[in-house]
Amino acid sequence: MLLCATTVCLTSCFGGSSSSPLVEDDKYWESVGREEALKDAGMDGAAAIERNARRDYMKGGGYTAPDGSKQVHYNGSQEQKKDLEMIDAYFNEHGWD
Repeated sequence: MLLCATTVCLTSCFGGSSSSPLVEDDKYWESVGREEALKDAGMDGAAAIERNARRDYMKGGGYTAPDGSKQVHYNGSQEQKKDLEMIDAYFNEHGWD
């Protein structure tokens, strides 16, 4: 029901055209679903992080997927890969103990 209300709101806010980029953006709707699932699980803080990441994505930001396209979430992004490589380099230089 919330998804239907969100769709109606987005359609009306963006001119009522079914060609609105958000209506056809699977990554956007997957993010909406993740946010709702997190809220339902009582994880309001994580839901807020998901919502904020989606807003950044909508503004043209977000994270970079391995194929170079934009994605909403950090997990699996090129930025995450770079961060993990930096962490590995640090611990390889300074040791794991």
